[in-house]
Amino acid sequence: MKRLFRIALVTAVVLCLALSVAAADLAVKSLERPERSFDRAEHFRQMASLQQQLREAAVDLSAVEPLEVVVTRAELDGIREDRAMERKLRVGLVRELSIPIDFSRERITPGRIARHEILGAVRGRADGGFDWSGVIRSQSATASRIHFTGVDLPEGAALYVYTREGMAFGPYTGRGPNGTGEFWSNTVAGGEVTIQLHAAGGAPRFTIAGFGHLTDDFRLGQNLKPVANAGSVPCSFNAGCVVDAACVSANAAVNVAEDAVAHMLFASGAYLYICSGGLVADSDTSSNVPYFITANHCISRASEASSLETFFFYRAPSCGSCPDPGAASTTGSAIVSTNKTGDYTLLRLSQNAPAGAAFLGWSSAAVATVNNTALYRLSHPKGAPQSYSAHVVDTTKGTCRSWPRGSWIYSRDVLGATEGGSSGSPVVNAAGQLVGQLSGGCGYNVNDVCDTTSNATVDGAFASYYSAVSQFLGSGSGGGGCTDADGDGFCATQGDCNDNNNKIYPGANDTKGGPGRDGVDNDCDGTPDA
Repeated sequence: MKRLFRIALVTAVVLCLALSVAAADLAVKSLERPERSFDRAEHFRQMASLQQQLREAAVDLSAVEPLEVVVTRAELDGIREDRAMERKLRVGLVRELSIPIDFSRERITPGRIARHEILGAVRGRADGGFDWSGVIRSQSATASRIHFTGVDLPEGAALYVYTREGMAFGPYTGRGPNGTGEFWSNTVAGGEVTIQLHAAGGAPRFTIAGFGHLTDDFRLGQNLKPVANAGSVPCSFNAGCVVDAACVSANAAVNVAEDAVAHMLFASGAYLYICSGGLVADSDTSSNVPYFITANHCISRASEASSLETFFFYRAPSCGSCPDPGAASTTGSAIVSTNKTGDYTLLRLSQNAPAGAAFLGWSSAAVATVNNTALYRLSHPKGAPQSYSAHVVDTTKGTCRSWPRGSWIYSRDVLGATEGGSSGSPVVNAAGQLVGQLSGGCGYNVNDVCDTTSNATVDGAFASYYSAVSQFLGSGSGGGGCTDADGDGFCATQGDCNDNNNKIYPGANDTKGGPGRDGVDNDCDGTPDA
């Protein structure tokens, strides 16, 4: 009987491109450990302080109605439709709004509150500046995000988002975290968001382009608020073979990797999705460029990258417990390198990695054909707190046509498992070095993640695409050591075409003829934007 293998939602057929790395050319980089740990209590103290300041400075909105975002039952059902076969897991929808916020026609008087012509209200200050506040809510949302476009705030102007329950983020200044005028806010718990602008004067403008409505399938949404509610939310929603990372004691290198792995949330088309990924070190030990690895099938377009929010340190404090509230997050990123072959995307986060984060080392050793090589993984299956799985390379496993061995690593689960939402999670060797990232499952019974006999776990092989990312990550411990003259995280040997200007580096914003063009090759791709 003919053997048939099936891949969850793989529709593109890619060419096989396997890179054999000779021993003499082997490049390795050790894990960069954090200098200090994430201080969860301090994280909440700072958030509470900012939220209090914003509430005290808020414009009185008692006479102004919030903007209601209505999500129908049919739309909620559509979020869950066919999700069993997804490798990136759908957890919310994007409601387009296109609300222009402009102050050029507003009559702003010190001390006087006036209804804004579109949303919220504005109040003038004695110093010539003004404050504006507006509320958007979607009653049934577990968590919410705001999509901004056309942001180009003048000096002295700053945007914030916050909730009545104690969450607050900002300031978002200038052209936002991505430097493009387009970005998604940090996620807040609940369905109501207050947007607040403080301006020194003038007529700043921006557009509230959309609202991200997250369902209760975005599990982290129940643990974002700064309240001591650990253990009060359901934690048992994974398959029975999935293992809580807090219940396993791996070797020291693998344990430290937990500080590099993050839960991802991003927009793609009309929906919000989750995947997993991790920070990756470059060769220069004096820099901490926030390179981040995930799967191409998770993020492959610039719009997806710019919407990315990463959540670090989302894990249970002890075996059998639910996660402590809170996680350190970053917003925005840009694609550095991506390809369907090897199913990888290397991103550069728009903000620095949070304090306490580690950076994964890596190895260009081709492990895909080395049977029984031990592999380890931390991921966020179905958006769960960090879960652990151990695997061994299995060269006897049949391959799926679109994922040829060599460009992909086939392994057998020996402990734990992965599910939708684990996609893109780094897989490391015993030294804690990245050797690939999760593509998904291949086999006869991929809907049963616990069936290790019928299925293989498949990772894009780092060795197969190392040559495409080596200009950014360097040549390993024996190389690197370059000088980053302008402090933008890149030196000349890493592709920085102007190491005297920190606005110019690989992956920088380059409008290529769009608004804000400056006639400069900002992203060092050889083509000026105008």
